[in-house]
Amino acid sequence: MILCKNIQAVAIFTLVVSLSGCATYNDAGAKEQQGMVMGAIVGGIIGSRAGDGDNRSVAIIIGAAAGAFIGGQIGRSMDEKDQQQAAEAALQSLQGKNISTATWNNPASGNHGRFTSSSRYKSGDARVCRSLKHEATINGQAMDDAQRYCLTDEGMWKPVEI
Repeated sequence: MILCKNIQAVAIFTLVVSLSGCATYNDAGAKEQQGMVMGAIVGGIIGSRAGDGDNRSVAIIIGAAAGAFIGGQIGRSMDEKDQQQAAEAALQSLQGKNISTATWNNPASGNHGRFTSSSRYKSGDARVCRSLKHEATINGQAMDDAQRYCLTDEGMWKPVEI
């Protein structure tokens, strides 16, 4: 039970960091840069764990680049509360049964969104996976994104390339 809670805490932390772009700065450029840095760090870590042998360096570079891009996009617009609520909703949707939807809403920023996960399926390498779609309204503009996640041996949901 304690291990499960630790895994969930790490998963939420990972999602929060990957959605990072902390609102301690009022300048959109600073939020975007911070989101890019945090996204690159998390993407690099994920890449280092995903790759092995000769492919590890390539996986780190690809993970860092993808993380920087995604972190910058989100960091441009979402404050810390938005990111936390979005990460919790994403995890709730991923952990749900069958097709699962979870919403988040931050009345202070006016930003809100919905995560919908697909039914679980087995990937080609026999991992349990599901697609996660995020539809959100950020600063009055509708946006949507989709990402595939697979369970690791430790029971954590890890983003993988679609």
